[in-house]
Amino acid sequence: MKNDNSLFNVDSAKKYYSHELLERLCQIFGPSGCEKKVAEFICAQLTGECDCVYTDRLGNVIAEIRSNVHAKGIKENTYKKLLIATHMDETGMMIDEISKDGYLYFTPLGKIDPRVLCGKNVIVGKCDDENEKGRIHGIISSKAIHHQSPEERKKVTPIDKMYIDIGESDHDGACKFVSVGDFTVFDNSYISYGSEAASLVNSSALDARMPCAALIDAARRLNNSRNDLKCDIYFVFGTRGALGYSGISAAANRIAPDLSLVVDMIEAGDVGAGAYCRAGYVGKGAVLNFSDRNAVYDKDFSELIIKAAQRENLPLQINGNTAELSGDAARVQLSACGSKCAYLSMPGRYLRTASVTASLADLENTTALIEKIVADI
Repeated sequence: MKNDNSLFNVDSAKKYYSHELLERLCQIFGPSGCEKKVAEFICAQLTGECDCVYTDRLGNVIAEIRSNVHAKGIKENTYKKLLIATHMDETGMMIDEISKDGYLYFTPLGKIDPRVLCGKNVIVGKCDDENEKGRIHGIISSKAIHHQSPEERKKVTPIDKMYIDIGESDHDGACKFVSVGDFTVFDNSYISYGSEAASLVNSSALDARMPCAALIDAARRLNNSRNDLKCDIYFVFGTRGALGYSGISAAANRIAPDLSLVVDMIEAGDVGAGAYCRAGYVGKGAVLNFSDRNAVYDKDFSELIIKAAQRENLPLQINGNTAELSGDAARVQLSACGSKCAYLSMPGRYLRTASVTASLADLENTTALIEKIVADI
């Protein structure tokens, strides 16, 4: 069996910045429950940039930047803790059966539309593969259309009728490379395309890793301006966000922040959507969400974000139609004794597919906005 490991050769010890940082993040194998390599990379990028970088029991990465209020002798209960959080796991699946013919059956980790699966190239691997040499390529397949009955053709093939072909012809042959419980992600190639002005990039892991890149770059900027900070900052990169029950909640309970800013990616409404779901346009800046189906976010904090964007002439889109949103922000808001929370997103197309698309301009503007938000706090 041929293994192509060129996609995984990311040097964690080297420091990466901006666009190259995003590309490297997208190339790391890291579905829900298998974020160890992503965590190691993020820790390496922030070591030396923050006062303290560590992982907790759930695998969340936590990076702390402490303000100078400590040195000025201010009592501990008078200064603020600010949490800035996102999740780092990409869309993935788990192998739950290996057939006698050597095919791999799987279950999704979180929500995946079955219509986007058939024919996609995937990568299968183990979470504890330290050298990353055991990861192999496969193809998601199902019964061919000319083998389907007329009734089957009218319906979307359910996930339990799909399988992954890794090129083995029997159970024993497949078991030499794969075990039940192994993980699968879409082929995480990173592609730049479109005009230079659009600055579009495409990768299956983009919806998880672009917010991570924004937080890493923001942490570096804030470290350079720490003399002006009025609060301690806790950057959290959470595990298992795609499952809907992120490790960020546990980290927030431990930190007990006064203020929280949760950053993620939101499905853009600029392609094939009706007016009811035009939540944001790719390339037009971050999206500020006032509420979702589980929470209404702090008005004063949201107003601070709006004023910062206006003053600095940074693009910001307002999302008033948030009934279908659901993410980590609602749980963070209820953490510990409660936290004033704001919910910021970057627009992306085709989320939770093999071809997530976003703009590098939104990455740059969101990073700059996070820096200005902290300065205003």
